[in-house]
Amino acid sequence: MGDASTLDRLSLLAVVRWRDWRVRLLDVLVAAMFLWSSMYHALYEHYSAPLTATALALHLIGMRRICPWKSKGWPLGGFLVFTMIQSAV
Repeated sequence: MGDASTLDRLSLLAVVRWRDWRVRLLDVLVAAMFLWSSMYHALYEHYSAPLTATALALHLIGMRRICPWKSKGWPLGGFLVFTMIQSAV
């Protein structure tokens, strides 16, 4: 489980750049969701359901940015994305 979460964090780090308007929108949605859910004294799971789709979209954008990475001509990014997908299954 530790390796899979490390690779997931790598895909989220690839999304950190704010050049893309889609990433900015998703980040604003995540912040709004956390602010909205912090107004309640208890966590209601069905209110945080939209956060699942937002997190999935951020992971997919991160994987798209990792995929073209190369190291000495070897497709390192493709291997990392394949490893992330295999560790999730």
